[in-house]
Amino acid sequence: MKERSKGEALHAQAIQAREKEQDFLKALQLLDESLLISAQEDEHENIAGIEGSRRNIFGHLYRQTGNADYLVLAKYSALAAVELAEKHNIEEMALPYRDLANAFEELEGYEKASENYTKALSFENSPSLSRPAVKDDLVAHLGFSQYMSGNTEEGLKNMDEAISELEEDTEANKYEHDVWLSGALMRKAKALHD
Repeated sequence: MKERSKGEALHAQAIQAREKEQDFLKALQLLDESLLISAQEDEHENIAGIEGSRRNIFGHLYRQTGNADYLVLAKYSALAAVELAEKHNIEEMALPYRDLANAFEELEGYEKASENYTKALSFENSPSLSRPAVKDDLVAHLGFSQYMSGNTEEGLKNMDEAISELEEDTEANKYEHDVWLSGALMRKAKALHD
C-alpha cells in the first residue's frame, strides 16, 4: 500500500476533525494546510478531494446554523472539485460529481442535482463506486432529486430499489450503512409528504 503524503495525511486529519470531533474550524484549517502542501506536490486528486471535504464542512455548518451562505460556499467548493478533477483527469471522478449533486440537493436545485448524480454514477471505474453501498446511496439521492423535480415515477422507483439494496447490504461499514439507509428512508418520507 502506498504511503500517504503529508498533504493526504493532513486531509485525513481534517476529515477526523470534521466527523469525529465536529470541530469545523480545525477541519478547515487542516484543509487549508493540506491544500497548500498538495499544490506544491501537484497532488491533483487530493486537491479535488480537499474541496469535496470543504463542501461537506459547509453542509454541516448550514445544518447546524441554518445560515444559507454556507450552501453557496458548499456549491462553489464542489464546483471547484469538479473543475479540478476534469482538468487533471483524476481517477476518482464520481465523488466530485456526487458532492456537486449534494450541494444542489441542499439548495433545492433538484434538476441539477439529478443531472450530477447521474453523471457521478456514469463513472463506473471510479474507485469509490466499488465500495459497498456507495452506489446504492447515490441512487437513493438520485431518486429523491428526481422525485422532487417532478419525475415522481422514476424517482420513487430509484429510491425503492436503493433502499432495498441498502437493507440487504452486509459488506458496508456499519456507520456509513446506517447513515445511508436512514437518510434514504428519511428522504423518501420527505418526498412523499411534501
